[in-house]
Amino acid sequence: MDTTTTCFNNLRTASLVSAGINADRIAFQTADGVTLHGHYWISHRRPIAAVIINAATGVLARYYHRYAQFLAQQGFNVLTYDYRGIGESRPEHLKRCTYRWREWGEFDFSAALRVLQDRNDLPIHVVGHSIGGILPGLASNAAGIDRMLTIGAQYAWWRDYASAHRRRLFWKWHIVMPLLTSVIGYFPGKRLGWLEDLPKGVANEWSFRGPRLERSFPAWQRETVLEHFRAVRSNILAIVVADDEYAPRPAVYRGLSYFENSARTVVELRPEDEGVDRIGHFELFHSRHRDCFWRATADWLATGVNPWPRRAVLRADASDAYARGRALSSLPVAATGLVSGRRVEKKQLRYLVELDDHLLSDVGLTRDQVRCHMRDRGIASAAGTSGLSSAWPRDSFW
Repeated sequence: MDTTTTCFNNLRTASLVSAGINADRIAFQTADGVTLHGHYWISHRRPIAAVIINAATGVLARYYHRYAQFLAQQGFNVLTYDYRGIGESRPEHLKRCTYRWREWGEFDFSAALRVLQDRNDLPIHVVGHSIGGILPGLASNAAGIDRMLTIGAQYAWWRDYASAHRRRLFWKWHIVMPLLTSVIGYFPGKRLGWLEDLPKGVANEWSFRGPRLERSFPAWQRETVLEHFRAVRSNILAIVVADDEYAPRPAVYRGLSYFENSARTVVELRPEDEGVDRIGHFELFHSRHRDCFWRATADWLATGVNPWPRRAVLRADASDAYARGRALSSLPVAATGLVSGRRVEKKQLRYLVELDDHLLSDVGLTRDQVRCHMRDRGIASAAGTSGLSSAWPRDSFW
C-alpha cells in the first residue's frame, strides 16, 4: 500500500500505544582510542533487527531519541550515539581537537557497528540523516549492514544545494563558517543558533568539500575509500524531501553513486504527503510524524518493501556498472547540444550521452522517466543526432 494516500488521515486518527521503553547509557571506544557516548534501547518485543541511528552534522544524538524509542516499540534494538566532538562525546576543550568529518565514519560509526554486532545476533540496519547516510561507506566493516534508510543524505558540496537557497547557504557555511573557525579555533555554531559547535576539522571539511568525496583524502588513500563504499551491499532506501534546501535530488544522487554495489531506491516526499506545509531538512524526526513517516520507515526496516511506490523517482540495482564504466569514445555523440540554454562542448556532451545511456540501459529507466528527470533539472535535450532521448549533466551523479 502507498502510504502517501493515507498519511494525512492517519495523522488525525491513528493512535500509538507507548511501551515506555527506557534507554541504557553506554560508552565505547573507537579503534583510535576516542571514547564515545550513546544510548541503547532494547525492545520489549522479540526483536526483529538492530538499528544504528547516525545523526546529521552538528545535531545531538538526543534529537533522535523519540524516534529511537518508537523503533524500539516496533521491535528493534536501537543505538544512538554522539560523534567525537559533539554532545556527550565532546571533550573539555574543543579548540584543541583535531577531529575530522571522515573520522566519524572511519572510526566512530565503525565502533558503533561493532557494539551492535557484539550485542546482537540480528540483522543490522542503519538510519542515516544527512551526512549520517554517507558515513557507513567510510567504515571498513560496513559490509555486514543489511538495510540502510537515509533521509536527506548528502556530503554538502555547495553546488548541490537547492538553487533558490544556494547563495544564502554558500555564504553561511562556506564563507562565514570557515572564517569564524579560523579565528576561534572551532566553529561556535551553538552560540549562533546554527546547530552545535563543531571541531575545526569537521567545519573545514564541510566548508571546502568538492564534488568528489574521496578527493578530500590524501591521494594514496582514495582507492581504499572507494573500496569501502563498494564493500557495502545493503538495500538502500533514500528519502528526498521536495523542499529540502540542503539535499535535493542531485545531492542525494551524488552520495548514492558511491554505493555502487547496493540496491538503491530513491523516494521523493512532498510536505502534503505528510499533511504539513513544510518539511525541510530536519522536520521528519519530529514526533508529529510518528503515525505517518515513522510508521512507514519501521515497516520498511522490518520488511524491505517500499511503502511509497508511487513516490519512487529512481531505482538502481546492485551493479558494478559505475566501477566498470565504458569507453567514452565508443558512444555515439552529437556535435553540439543545449544544457540549460547554454551550448556545450563536444567533450561535455559526451558525458551527457554516457549518463543517458547508463540511465536507460544499466539503471533501467524508461525514456519517459529520463525525460521527467530532465524536466525537473531544467536541462534541454542533448541527444542531437545520437538517437538518445535526453540526459543529465555528469555532475548530477558524479
